[in-house]
Order: sequence, then C-alpha cells, then structure tokens
Amino acid sequence: MSIAKELLMRIGDRPTGRWRSPTVGLRRNEGVAVSKRVLVVEDSQVIQRLIEVCLRPAGFEIELRSDGPSGLEAALEAPPDLLILDVGLPGIDGWEVLSRLRSNERTKDVVVLVLTAHAQEETRAKADQGGADAFLTKPFRPAELRAIAAELTNPEFAARSVG
Repeated sequence: MSIAKELLMRIGDRPTGRWRSPTVGLRRNEGVAVSKRVLVVEDSQVIQRLIEVCLRPAGFEIELRSDGPSGLEAALEAPPDLLILDVGLPGIDGWEVLSRLRSNERTKDVVVLVLTAHAQEETRAKADQGGADAFLTKPFRPAELRAIAAELTNPEFAARSVG
C-alpha cells in the first residue's frame, strides 16, 4: 500500500473536530521553535486565503503562488516542508509541476499534497502515480486540512517517505 493511501486511511479514521495544538506546525532547532514552511500553489485567491486561515494559526509559515511556473520556481529555489498543489493551474498544470519536482534531485523528496476539486478515483490514482504524498478534494474541512498538514510535516512521516 502506498504511503499516501496509508496516510489517507489513517487520517480518514480520525474524528473530526477542532484542532487543539497551536504548535503542530513547529519544529525544534537547537531549542528554538521554527515554523514549517508550506508553499501553496493555487490559482483561486479564495482557496489560498482559506488555506492560509486554516494553517497559519497552527504555526505554519505560508507562501502563496497563483500559477504553475511561479510555484515550480519557488519550490526549486527553496524547497518547502510541504507543497499544497492544485492541479488546474494556469501556465503549467499541477501534474506537470509534480512531475518536474519529482524528476529534480533537489525537490524529489518534497512532500506534496494534491488539493483539487476533481474527486474522481482516476484523479486520485493519477496523483498517487505521479508521486503525491496525499490527496484531498475541495471543498475540504479546515480541521482535516490541518490534520493532514501536521501529519505530512511530522519528521516520522518524512523518514518513512525517504526510507
């Protein structure tokens, strides 16, 4: 079973509710809390804002891009701890962004959450085959997005993904 499917099964089994940990997005660096950086590549400003409102209070640092080329450039320049990627993007679609990230030595291990309005099983399978670590459909529940982001940026998840 792929890591993405395993993760989605585990997260899907969790009760929904209010996220209670304000420091979930923080990592420790020599005793100092450091925010986990999330790059959001999404063309809808409404969805960008919703993601930002969901994740920033949980301690995540959010960087926004509105199209494929600028999102790819930002990820290549400074690989994020988590990339939230829409598939229907102007310029270069999310599938191509994902493909280029996975084929680049510097970004091949970037954790990617595909976030899309396309709920078909074929879209989920394409994300899995393309190397996405998780898949979430719009509309999403804020608590679910926070839980997935927390899981994906957890060092234990990163160790499983690489190993």
